[in-house]
Amino acid sequence: MTKSVYNIVKAPLGWSIYCDGVTIGGVYGSKEAALEAATVAATFAVRDGAGVQINVPSGSNPNGL
Repeated sequence: MTKSVYNIVKAPLGWSIYCDGVTIGGVYGSKEAALEAATVAATFAVRDGAGVQINVPSGSNPNGL
């Protein structure tokens, strides 16, 4: 079984989503909006039999470090 990893990251003008190191979607105005978009994308991977992991940084450190 494959596993797709979605990372929500701070972008210069908002938030972006990376899936397995590749940018998907556009720039989102909030971290929550990016999470919603990543969740929708992840549902298609789950439907196709893949596992998923969604990483969202904490509020205190937007880079997740």
